[in-house]
Amino acid sequence: MHTVTDRDIQAAKQIARQFDAAIRANESDAAQKAAQDFRALIVSANGAKGEFGIFAPDGAGTVMTAALAAKDEDVPHWGQNGLFVLETDHGRVLVGFTCPLDICSRFEFNAIDLDLPFISETGFQSHFYAEWPPVSVNEAAAIIFCQYAKAGKMTNIDPKYRQGRLERMPDFVQISSSDFQGVLTKTDSTGQIGFQF
Repeated sequence: MHTVTDRDIQAAKQIARQFDAAIRANESDAAQKAAQDFRALIVSANGAKGEFGIFAPDGAGTVMTAALAAKDEDVPHWGQNGLFVLETDHGRVLVGFTCPLDICSRFEFNAIDLDLPFISETGFQSHFYAEWPPVSVNEAAAIIFCQYAKAGKMTNIDPKYRQGRLERMPDFVQISSSDFQGVLTKTDSTGQIGFQF
């Protein structure tokens, strides 16, 4: 059982701010130190279990990362988890970001406008990211998503995935008109988008 206190959470928030500042300043040693400090804090706050189960449902790491998370719709900084809308030249994307203050972060890209071509036919793409670039989380997400869009052929979302995606869309996301959510589109070689019947 964890023994996380308000003081621990405040310390975690300070470490996360240091982590973000170090990454944005391209200071990898400082980012690494912040990551180590966070690990030490959650191990200490995990009580007698120490390292064991720190990210279990009732572990100190789980409690602290939840306390650090950005509010839905706000772009998180490095060291925060978050869920936000990304505007790109290839359409709007709901981005789920997980950053456990270590070397590997995860971006989850979810289609918002389900009638438009996306980077996968399921309307979802996961990407593990083992870099600390000196840019914002928003900028990193845009770079990764656009690399997927340019490297592969944008494709229509298979209709069998659309309803499920629509049902799991968070309330803060404004979807395009539901009248068009079931209409397939296609993109020709010049980038023109048209309806597909």
